Amino acid sequence: LAKIGIYCRIKNNWSKLEGLREELWLEKFVGKEVNDMLFKNLAQIKFGDLSSVDIAWFGSRLREAAITREKYAYLSCGYPQLFHKIAEYIEKNDGMVITGAVVDKVGDKEVTYIKDGKKFTIKADKIISSMPPHILGKIAEFDDETKKELLLVKYKPIICVVFITKKPYFDEYW
Repeated sequence: LAKIGIYCRIKNNWSKLEGLREELWLEKFVGKEVNDMLFKNLAQIKFGDLSSVDIAWFGSRLREAAITREKYAYLSCGYPQLFHKIAEYIEKNDGMVITGAVVDKVGDKEVTYIKDGKKFTIKADKIISSMPPHILGKIAEFDDETKKELLLVKYKPIICVVFITKKPYFDEYW
């Protein structure tokens, strides 16, 4: 792991490796056993298959992580607490957060949903959806091209968020 970390840190130009798949390249650095136990499992969670990951992209991400790692933080609470804080922020700023509902239709500035057996429609200037893209593409009133693009997204139910702020955003997130 140290060998691949050093290599990724010093390599500046990854463009010559574009289009090459990651699996064999990684084995060169970490060996088959570590690659199978660590990277293949992590890739399966995030991408589905390690052979689908481009070396240039992966290497440049490792380099970026090695160079800027002191800028990253880790969630000290849990995701439910983070989501609760985000919901609080939205509601304090005159927004509405609806949970435990089944969305029936997403239109232009309106959403129809079912909750506790009753159908509701709300109008809004802005709508934030946390639905998987392929489901949103089926129920939203988008143009055909947008629907087609949403339906093509290969969705993996994983949460990955990276953001950098000049001051703390939440007490729980440093």
